Amino acid sequence: MIWLMDLVRDGVVAAEYVRELLITMSSPPGGCCWACESLEETESDVIERCRRERDEWLVWWSSVTPRSHPYAVTGSSIHHWDCRTLGEPVPPPVITSKHDYLKNRRAFSPYRRDAFKRVTVEEARSWRLRRCKICSPELPAAWRDGTSDVPSTY
Repeated sequence: MIWLMDLVRDGVVAAEYVRELLITMSSPPGGCCWACESLEETESDVIERCRRERDEWLVWWSSVTPRSHPYAVTGSSIHHWDCRTLGEPVPPPVITSKHDYLKNRRAFSPYRRDAFKRVTVEEARSWRLRRCKICSPELPAAWRDGTSDVPSTY
């Protein structure tokens, strides 16, 4: 790089030529970024896959009800589905390009970690979690020795 600057200083090459050369050498063939170039899927395939995954998430979330998924899990705690500490889940974003996908790819990861996960009674029975101190959910009957450890408030 310094030798190029020396050539410009000595008047051997024009600064504009070196500038264009550096831009060309540092830009990927497709013109966006190297990460986009390394993604093997076409842009239209990426956009379609992300649209489909977002739609599936929205359909799934609309099917989750307090009756079907009465509990939510965060870390090692179990909560009533409407505990104020949970907040709202965030669906995967709308993707409009490969670059957009790469900036947001964690939202489409199979290992995505939302702040909480809504769970069914059967799922809650299979885990041994601490009850939230805020909402203290009534636990399924099979939680401990066939009875819940909290009287129902619902």
